[in-house]
Amino acid sequence: MSNGSLTGIYIYPVKSCGSISVSEIHGNQSGLEGDRQWVFLGGGDNVLTQRDYASMALIQPTLLNENGCKLQLEAPNMPPIKVEHRENKDQFCEIDLWDNDRSGFDQGDEIAEWISEYLKTEARLLYTKVDHTQDARYVDCSPLLIISEESLNQLNTQVDEPVRMSRFRPSLVVKGLGEYVEDKAFALTIGHVELSAMKLCGRCVMINIDQEQGVLTGSEPLRTLSKYRKEGSKVMFGRYFECASDFNLKLDMPVSVEI
Repeated sequence: MSNGSLTGIYIYPVKSCGSISVSEIHGNQSGLEGDRQWVFLGGGDNVLTQRDYASMALIQPTLLNENGCKLQLEAPNMPPIKVEHRENKDQFCEIDLWDNDRSGFDQGDEIAEWISEYLKTEARLLYTKVDHTQDARYVDCSPLLIISEESLNQLNTQVDEPVRMSRFRPSLVVKGLGEYVEDKAFALTIGHVELSAMKLCGRCVMINIDQEQGVLTGSEPLRTLSKYRKEGSKVMFGRYFECASDFNLKLDMPVSVEI
């Protein structure tokens, strides 16, 4: 099946914080360039996410390349702060991300104090140096999450208040292939880039957080999805994919699906 197109490309430089929409991007086996190379670590060495701090959605990252700084963060009622990129061996640490081993470099006290003040909890910022391996970034399962516009449109016919695609934090959005085509796909080809399908994405309470307001809005859309998108104990929406080589993507590229 063809006649689809790529309509959205999103990266999330800091895990569980705001997104950046781009028109084109480079990627490899580890995922999209600039995606989830930073993560907040709590006082008990636990990874912080919107599941516990919905206001993380309002922390907006900007990628930089100036004077040793690679990242700027902005948040409501906080001054913008630039992060001086550090890869010091004495600041290297190992962390556990949902039972997956990850590592990172602590980015220092100044940014830690900024995050802690905003979230009102002890927190530090870690950075990972990305290689070509699939588990190089701070991702839950796989580097690429794909959702079709038709899938969201179908969901919005079932809920009282339509929700935006941002609730589901996809990497790539496609259009023109039909609702839930991602569920059935063996592979998706975008331009000349072939992406292999992995498992469906099990959703949690995070999809009930309004990403533009940074607040939990109630039980939707998770409640509605649980009525007809449940497999075992998990509610599915979107699917993970992977790519075996380096690639380049650009908005409006043609998309075809192999089922």
